[in-house]
This record gives sequence, C-alpha cells and structure tokens, in this order.
Amino acid sequence: PISRQQQHPRIFFENAGGAQVPQAVIDSMVTSLSNRHRNIVGQFTKDTARHAASILFGATSEQNVIFGNNATNIFAQLAQKMSIYEGDEIVISVENHLANVTPWLELAKQVGARVKWWNITTTLHGNNRENVNANNINADNNDKSDNLPSLLTAKTRVV
Repeated sequence: PISRQQQHPRIFFENAGGAQVPQAVIDSMVTSLSNRHRNIVGQFTKDTARHAASILFGATSEQNVIFGNNATNIFAQLAQKMSIYEGDEIVISVENHLANVTPWLELAKQVGARVKWWNITTTLHGNNRENVNANNINADNNDKSDNLPSLLTAKTRVV
C-alpha cells in the first residue's frame, strides 16, 4: 500500500495494473472478496463510487460514469461501440499508452478509417510509437503533426 505518511492527499483515477493503491482500496477489496454477500456489497460500493465520481467530474448523470476492469479493456470496448465508418478519421497521440492506441488501430483497419498521429512533443527521444502497431493500418507519416487543430477535419470522429 501507499505510505500513510504522504504529505498531500492523492486522487487515483486510472492506474496501471499492479500499481500501488491506498489502504482504503485494499480494505474495500478485502471486504468485498470476503463478504458472503459480495454481490450486494459490490453493487453498493460501485453505486457509491459512481455517485462520488459523478459529483467530482460534474457528470449530468451517475449513468455517465463507467467503471471497468482496466484501461485496456475499457478502450477496447469503447472502440467497438463507436460508430466509425470507412473514410472517418481517428487522431491518436504518439504519447498514448498502447492500451489507448491498439483498439483504435484495430478499429481503423476493420472499417477502413484513416489514422492521424498527433505528435504532442516534437522530440520523441527515439520513441517512435507509430511503428509499434501502425504498420499497414492506413497510417502514414504525412499525417503526423504537433499541431492538433491541423489534424482535425469534418471527418474526425475520435481524438
């Protein structure tokens, strides 16, 4: 667990699997896993968390707050639920974690959408992520820019 002696409170949104979590999260997981009626406890915990998150983020409805197992799973499900068609454009930051890159590249390949790369920093320090998964998936180096507005068109569906 994270040290109880931290000077500043922390808010943990999405973090990588295996990352440290506050003791309160560990305690809640133990309660949920060891409680005989964990479906009831689990649903109450999710409802309470959804309510708190909706207030924190100013969501218009608690139903606009979605929880998932991990970022990889959430992005994959989101990509499959999007209405993206041939000729549509998806802008991906070269700084994104692969969990938020691969689902969009796979979707673009499936439907024939065009991938554009947003180069947030012009210095990549040798990290050329577009070559990791973008090979032969309608992504070309001519569509890479550090200027996001220049990448956006009427065909852009996801950034």
